[in-house]
Amino acid sequence: MAQSAGEFPRYSDGDVEIVLSAVLRYQLHAQTLRRASRVFAALLDGDGAALSARARARGVVVRHRLSLVEAGGVYSFQREAVDSEGRSRGVGGIGGLGANGADVDAVVAGMTLVLRAIYNLELAFDFTDVRALAEDVMGVLGCAELVRAAPSVTKSLESALLTQEQQLFVAISQQPTEWIKVAKRLSSRTIFKEAMIHIVGRYNELAAAPYTSPTHPQVKGLSKLSSLPKDILTLVNAHRDEFTKTIKAVHNRFSTWYPEQIKRNNTTGSAKGDGFNLRDYEKDIKDWMALTIFHQYCMLKLTGEMAIGSSDTGFQIIQKLFEGGQSYLPLQACAQWHLRFPMSKRGQGIIQNSLDEIKKHVSTIVAPLMVTKCQLNTTLHPVAWFTCIEVDISRF
Repeated sequence: MAQSAGEFPRYSDGDVEIVLSAVLRYQLHAQTLRRASRVFAALLDGDGAALSARARARGVVVRHRLSLVEAGGVYSFQREAVDSEGRSRGVGGIGGLGANGADVDAVVAGMTLVLRAIYNLELAFDFTDVRALAEDVMGVLGCAELVRAAPSVTKSLESALLTQEQQLFVAISQQPTEWIKVAKRLSSRTIFKEAMIHIVGRYNELAAAPYTSPTHPQVKGLSKLSSLPKDILTLVNAHRDEFTKTIKAVHNRFSTWYPEQIKRNNTTGSAKGDGFNLRDYEKDIKDWMALTIFHQYCMLKLTGEMAIGSSDTGFQIIQKLFEGGQSYLPLQACAQWHLRFPMSKRGQGIIQNSLDEIKKHVSTIVAPLMVTKCQLNTTLHPVAWFTCIEVDISRF
């Protein structure tokens, strides 16, 4: 749950008492609350109670009292009548009245954060359970919208989240579909971009992952992807389409790439006329054999693990192609191939050297797919999906 950062100051000159529960009440200023909230502006209309001289002599300054109440699971603020002595007979906040205790605690905590944001006080969030964090933030936003004060608190909420840096980015990577909803409510381009990268990178996984709405658990059949609002899903699909084109272009490049040494332009078709000798011919054949081994590997993977429709959009195989070396088609695999196509150790060495050169070049071809465009430190917090997605933030 979102937390306050330190005690809420008591403003001795505050002319409004906000009562959230029997034990939690704040003395604040009508003018500040009116500016921040349309609901408070309506409830605090007028000058409030006409305090007696005796009350003023005792230091009484509160002329308005607003209590948070609940009826049938719906929360609202109620204006309490204040007499000339600064007293009222209000219900004193929701403190456990007719609602689930956990729900009451969440609303009281959320409303406290809203009031702190209105006063530009520091906010803090509990990152212990990052999977519940997005829901907590949405709860605070819900409280802000309850009093129609969202425009006054969104920037404070966004700033409080962004100061956590990597903790926030880890949370976004784990639940990007929830965080992109938060980004929309906060109008946060930073959170939107981060969430979009992870959604597109995990597109196939999220399209298959079942979704249960915290507010409508009875609704079945949704995936985490299809649960997104239509306007957000449209943007996700547009970015997915662009990224798919990028992946296909890379697939095409390494599938049709040929080493320079085996390319031929103007040949006569005659070994004598083209100046070939037996050793050159042998080297060419072995280069072609190495290329055939590589192409066979890629074609098999393109119909399986490396396919755009695979759960990770082919990330793990592309990562191996980028790493090169023994991360794929290791010596043991080549040894198995030579059981069917036996040759001398020297011949095997020539093929292995050619294959190593192919791997080096292919690594440069797939390198753009391994660039990370997100703010998550993927060295400290590695992920198993692409994070190279270009996000058009102007469309947010």
